[in-house]
Amino acid sequence: MSIKPTRLPGRDQKVNEMTKTELMENILNNIPNLSYLNLYSCYNVNPKPSKKEMTILFILIAVLMVLVIIGTGQLSVDTLFTVLIVIMVPILTVYFVDYNEKEATKGLIASSISQAKIMFKGSAPNDEVGEKIEIDFKIKNQDTLKIYFSKMDMERMSAEPGDLVYLCDKRKWLGGLKSIHSVYGKPHNDDGIVYINQSQSESGLFSGGYTLIAEKEM
Repeated sequence: MSIKPTRLPGRDQKVNEMTKTELMENILNNIPNLSYLNLYSCYNVNPKPSKKEMTILFILIAVLMVLVIIGTGQLSVDTLFTVLIVIMVPILTVYFVDYNEKEATKGLIASSISQAKIMFKGSAPNDEVGEKIEIDFKIKNQDTLKIYFSKMDMERMSAEPGDLVYLCDKRKWLGGLKSIHSVYGKPHNDDGIVYINQSQSESGLFSGGYTLIAEKEM
């Protein structure tokens, strides 16, 4: 099927002989008051819905859901309503809901691992490699959920107050069942000792007389 030649005002060139760019420039040159913004706004594929439109769509979907739940007594009709809901909800969501891929996937993909660490920890991660140390624990009455190591032990682990720490029973055959995750508190001066509270001891199922392994996470 051939395209019937069309002439633009003030031009003698046919539409079917023009490229899209030439056609756009031709239109703009012949209609001075028409801007690119106004022209492309006609093709906005994701317009912001008005409150009236959203209300109508909400009522329509709600009615369909009620009909599906209550049932009309006819399988074909109920199936039709169900199919309409399954089709309409995703399409309307994609059409009307703004989606920013960069923001929505922040921290969920490989390229944003560093942001994921910050979001998880709540501060900048400490990626400096430190030692795993063997340590004994003592119960100390304290309201905070932080655990306290000596200054020397924290230096060995390359840890700072506020970093995340993993504390577990030294016996590997337990598979980490006796362990806790916590946060470093301010250091003390008793080397080889970590202070935890009674709640942490019970949560980690720690047994007196057994050595623990401490490792900085980040």
